[in-house]
Amino acid sequence: PHTPRGVECLVDDIMEFDEEATPGLTEASLCVLHDYVHYRMDTVDNDLEWEDAHATVEEALDEVGSPLNPLADIIEAADRIDPEERRAAFAATRVVAMVPRLLEWIGRGRATSPSGGVRRVDIAEAAAMLGVNAVGVNKRPPHQPDDVSLPGLDTALPTSSTVYAMSMQDVPLLASWWDALRAVGVIENTSTRVRPGPAALNWSAASLPPAEVAEMIIGFFVAGVLTHDLRHWGFYEDRVVALALARLVEVAAGLDAPDLGNQPIDQMLGSRVLRKLRHLEQAGLLEQVGDDQFTIPLPLRGAIARGLIVTAGMLEDELDIE
Repeated sequence: PHTPRGVECLVDDIMEFDEEATPGLTEASLCVLHDYVHYRMDTVDNDLEWEDAHATVEEALDEVGSPLNPLADIIEAADRIDPEERRAAFAATRVVAMVPRLLEWIGRGRATSPSGGVRRVDIAEAAAMLGVNAVGVNKRPPHQPDDVSLPGLDTALPTSSTVYAMSMQDVPLLASWWDALRAVGVIENTSTRVRPGPAALNWSAASLPPAEVAEMIIGFFVAGVLTHDLRHWGFYEDRVVALALARLVEVAAGLDAPDLGNQPIDQMLGSRVLRKLRHLEQAGLLEQVGDDQFTIPLPLRGAIARGLIVTAGMLEDELDIE
């Protein structure tokens, strides 16, 4: 891969992979090669041969024809936006804007639950940073037919309702945010405490957060919200994630929201799909433009598209496990 001609030869070899024996390997390999060619283009000045190699890889990706291919175009278009504009947009989202407050709340270290998450007694304070009204309880109150405050219900969760949580996992936004911050190293766990991680050191060095870390937080948070219930919900949750993923691909591409699907079950699952989108809206990543219709601000589309790619991989892994 050290020369443009070598990349073109690799593309020919990759296109000969046995997809029946290793489904998805062709596209995954081309995506890695695509990232590598971008790296070479960024580090070599005015090299038309690398641009030709890039075109060869993209043509091969188009030929593979994955439904996720539009995300590559979205990411490439987003990367052309002024970096400072994207950085400011990242900083304006709740999941990034609240990081300094969370780090101040953690201080040098704060006790965690046995699983490494937010303790029940701290859920209310931590969830409030994301605009979620939650309270940690030892026992949930009796369920009422019109009550939407209990986790896991098949409905969109209004910001004014109270979530009665026995653990952090009962608050999807908080659990997804916490996991995203751990994944990028903003926070890290010891056996009994959480403390600022290595990525937190540069957070206060400028008026805006580091763009790369902020973008990764958004991507992991999106994937976390969409897949949070995969191991908790059970029935048809994989279908819910797939429907939400398909809808967000269309929204990220600036297209009208697609129909949920032709199967009756897809229509029945619509409120669960909407619930996930409302969570992303509450986090400042989506904007509502009509009844159950959303748009994604242009500077955020690349970060969210990367999160959707992570989501697809997590969904595929979950289905493989099952």
